[in-house]
Amino acid sequence: MSDEPLEFCPFCGSKFVSPSLTGIRHFVCCEKCDARGPETRLSMEESVRLWNERAKPKWKKYARPMWR
Repeated sequence: MSDEPLEFCPFCGSKFVSPSLTGIRHFVCCEKCDARGPETRLSMEESVRLWNERAKPKWKKYARPMWR
């Protein structure tokens, strides 16, 4: 099992997310909205890393509104 903590769900904001396994595919699933992270065959650690990577916002935070 991975030592890296799971980030919140990027869709509903829930902290109720858990790693899952279907056959040979590992993924992370939100228990509140049923969102699923990317599937990987490598390891549970890799699926947690992918989930945490996509849970981080990619947009830039502006110091002032853009309409000024």
